Amino acid sequence: MMIRLRPWLLHMAYLLLSVCAMHHPCQALTVTLTPTSATSISSAYSVSLGNPTGGAYTIGFAGQTTAAIPYNAPPSAVQAAIASLSTVGAGNATVSGNSDAWTVTLADSIVNASHPLTLTSSLTGGSTAVITPLINQQNAWLTSSNSPNPNFLFNNNYPVQAGGQSPTSSGVYGYANAAALDGPIGFIAADFNANSSQVEIIVKGGQGTMRILVDGVVVFNSSSTVSTVSGILYPTNNSQHNIMLDFGGVRATRRIRVECSFCVLCGASVGVNDTITQAAPTTNARCFVLGESFTQGYKGTTFMTGWDYQIGWHFNWDVWSLGQGGTGYIRAGTGGNMDYADRVLPPSNAWVADIGYSTSGSYTLTYAYGGVEETTAPIKYNDSLTTIQSDLEALSNIGAGNVEVHGNAGGMVNAQIIILFRNALSAQAGTVTMNAAGLSPNSSGKAGVLHWYGDIAPFVPRNASGQALPFYIVIACGRSDAIYTLSAIQSAAAALWTGLRAAYPTATIMLVGPWSSGSNQPPIYGQISNALEAQAAITLPPINGQTPFVNLQGTITGTGNEGAPANNGNADIYIASDGVHPTDAGHTYIAQLVSKQFQRLLNGAQPWIPDPAASSLNPVTSTSVPVSVLGADTDGESNLTYTWSAMGPGSVSFSPNGTNAAQNSTATFTAAGCYTITAQVTDTALKTQSNSFCVTVDAPPSSIAISPPSWTTFTYPASQAFTATADDQFGNPIVSQPPFTWGLLSGSVGTISTSGASTVTQNELLCVLSAVSVTCAVIWYVHNSQR
Repeated sequence: MMIRLRPWLLHMAYLLLSVCAMHHPCQALTVTLTPTSATSISSAYSVSLGNPTGGAYTIGFAGQTTAAIPYNAPPSAVQAAIASLSTVGAGNATVSGNSDAWTVTLADSIVNASHPLTLTSSLTGGSTAVITPLINQQNAWLTSSNSPNPNFLFNNNYPVQAGGQSPTSSGVYGYANAAALDGPIGFIAADFNANSSQVEIIVKGGQGTMRILVDGVVVFNSSSTVSTVSGILYPTNNSQHNIMLDFGGVRATRRIRVECSFCVLCGASVGVNDTITQAAPTTNARCFVLGESFTQGYKGTTFMTGWDYQIGWHFNWDVWSLGQGGTGYIRAGTGGNMDYADRVLPPSNAWVADIGYSTSGSYTLTYAYGGVEETTAPIKYNDSLTTIQSDLEALSNIGAGNVEVHGNAGGMVNAQIIILFRNALSAQAGTVTMNAAGLSPNSSGKAGVLHWYGDIAPFVPRNASGQALPFYIVIACGRSDAIYTLSAIQSAAAALWTGLRAAYPTATIMLVGPWSSGSNQPPIYGQISNALEAQAAITLPPINGQTPFVNLQGTITGTGNEGAPANNGNADIYIASDGVHPTDAGHTYIAQLVSKQFQRLLNGAQPWIPDPAASSLNPVTSTSVPVSVLGADTDGESNLTYTWSAMGPGSVSFSPNGTNAAQNSTATFTAAGCYTITAQVTDTALKTQSNSFCVTVDAPPSSIAISPPSWTTFTYPASQAFTATADDQFGNPIVSQPPFTWGLLSGSVGTISTSGASTVTQNELLCVLSAVSVTCAVIWYVHNSQR
């Protein structure tokens, strides 16, 4: 008999279903540092039950414990018990062996150093049951046999010398530091791709600082008070330490960059089934920033966040900082430094020799060129720079006036000297070697290390054919030259700029003048700045009709500093307690000023985008997401308008759009997929600047459509099959349908199978309910009492 629907016979039933999540939630990154040479990564364990005669045992993993496993259970039963854990899952554990001794291997995706596999025994007879982790790792050392490891990208694919060290008594292997680099920079950067759920960065304790970036995001900064790793500092001893990056069991390929400033990087470890491969060089424009201690980063400066690096963030440049304290256009400074020209202009035949921490003894220096090799008389560990220079000039293949020696020798701790060849010898390909066997102590191999200091020529970006690509050279300050006349400073600066233009024709040269610091504001700094600007207008070509010079006089005001505020200017915030150098906030302030002026130089009157376009969430799981961008213009940001557009699988609307207020807008999508969103900034002269980013719109289950639909009649008694379709937030069926859970609401009469088939045995209201309700749909049925 057919039951017809009548309004007064309505009964209401709810059909509720649960669905599995369609995407993984964001995985939190945990960073820990341990003073150990052993890796924490283990995905395999051996188990010996000790030949028990009875009882049972359990296996635990990540907060879950199996049911009791009989003492004589075969490997297949043990595997099933372990796989039944929600923290393991089917297919993520393999057990082989016999009932007494077996090995379990966990899938890479669930391995977690914080959650080892455990065994709890209630066995009887036999010996004690033991579970042993099988260390499952592979180490990628930075160097091998003093050659760089090709699986690491060193300083964005630019030359690296064979500078790695052999294993030391501390058990530290294959390390490298800035001394291994064939060029004048103060840090080493190594990029690599790691396909793993855990990566350990292996370092040697010592003086210095380190940053670690994962896919471009800083996750560890050993000198930052706002580090994501609270309380963890770079270790100061000489032992090996491991910095564990734990990605919560999510195995994926990630680009990892480790930056070391005067500290030691040894390598990295991943699981035995994981890989470490060389990362591709970045395509960002290169920028060399030449300066003194303000550029080197001093006092209140967090590692690699000085003003020079921050302008790189503004322009997306690959910044190489060449700052050395106390140097200038003329002044070479102290402590093994060189003036600006010697640091960047080829040829620069210079060598750096480390005397180390020696407190007695002597060493010799040998110069070889054209088959002629001569060695100095023994040089005492504490000889002065003048004495060392005289010893070198005494060699017949060098001669008087052809060499200069700078540095901090004379018995100073960690003494270092620079040997700088002049005149015809500056262009020779001669070599310098050092015999430091007579020095004591010759600690950790430091004394006697010698490397070429060089110029920037090897680091100039080039295409596949070897042709130089466009890049930038920024030359800053000149405060250290205050002891010289203005005309001498102008002459040295003009010679440097002319030499750079001849040596590097693809370079764009921009200048930043000296700035004053709190109470340290002698008039000479302003005079130097004006003199350099006047000379730049003569020597350097204009950029978009403007002299490529940024004059910062007057930007730091007041006479106080961070440690002794005077409440009469911004120096209280921007100048460190030494009264000279910028604080972190001061570097940011200077970077903003310089970036604005550089934008004016490079873009003319066009607007620019200091804060790139971005969305507040990525990926997006709803139908809309806030987006933002911020432009800048010489006539003021308030005169700009912002227009949003998008390309992707569906249409996208933005509100607001086309106004100044649209710098903060909302993007509304019509379909899931990957979108390229573009923000165009327009000024009053209709000049534009654009910036784009990519965002992924996921398709999580948002609703369920059930068939047969609502308002359905069917014969009673009868069987009825139900089907369900999960829709995304846009009402479209998701591509890969999840499994559904079916069940009967309490009090219902009838049965329902896991496939959704229902049998009605009485004239009762049918209700179907899932075990766990994530989303639901309502369906109405009528059951007439008449047959």
